[in-house]
Amino acid sequence: MRSGFTLVELIVVTGIILLFSALVFPNFRQGEKNLALERSATKLVQDLSRIREMAMSAKEFTGAPATFKGSYGIKFETNSSNYILFADLDNDQILDSGEAIESPALEKKVKISVLSPASPLIITFTPPDPTTNINVVASLATITLTNDSRSKNIKVNKSGLVNIE
Repeated sequence: MRSGFTLVELIVVTGIILLFSALVFPNFRQGEKNLALERSATKLVQDLSRIREMAMSAKEFTGAPATFKGSYGIKFETNSSNYILFADLDNDQILDSGEAIESPALEKKVKISVLSPASPLIITFTPPDPTTNINVVASLATITLTNDSRSKNIKVNKSGLVNIE
């Protein structure tokens, strides 16, 4: 008696493997896109917290004028895949030349699709509390990130509380 697999058994096992692969791989790609969106939203919230902490600790900025109060901010624009962290050297709550610290990029294919108030959205934090300024006068900011048809909203209120929805 010979031990081994018959051709029919090999074809059945191969068919089962192909069937499971056909069911799993399309969902894998969607899961990958969802994870990229989640990571981008979390990174954005971490950067908002980092900027707020820099303002609270009155972090020094190299080359800052004596009038620098330690205000830091973040600027968003629609249809962009990055945002800008900046030191508000002249305390005008606007990103000017020479104030940018870094420009973190969102995950691949994740974009800032909607901003409220309208683009550009600038959120600044002024020490010592820190005071949160959203486009100077607004009380709530919403940043919507999208990846294909899926989206995440990040909300920042006047007290600096950040929430992902």
